[in-house]
Amino acid sequence: MRILFVTPHPPSRIRVRGYGFLAQLQREHEVTVLTQCASEQELADVEALRNQGYEVEMVHESKKQAMLRSGLALFSSHPLQVAYAR
Repeated sequence: MRILFVTPHPPSRIRVRGYGFLAQLQREHEVTVLTQCASEQELADVEALRNQGYEVEMVHESKKQAMLRSGLALFSSHPLQVAYAR
């Protein structure tokens, strides 16, 4: 089965929940990861995933844009994490 795994941050050994899901899915399925990257560390995490055999598509944006969206969420009912990843 082909699976598209969508996440606001690239899974890594530090973000273990998503990383664990991917490790289990990859055993029997073809997994493509779609993620958002806003820092150099996240770009390094994407490269690490690619080196492990995952196909990774990323949307690159600046940290400034993500923080601006998060700041505007203070005046709404949306959680900060939702606003950051929107």
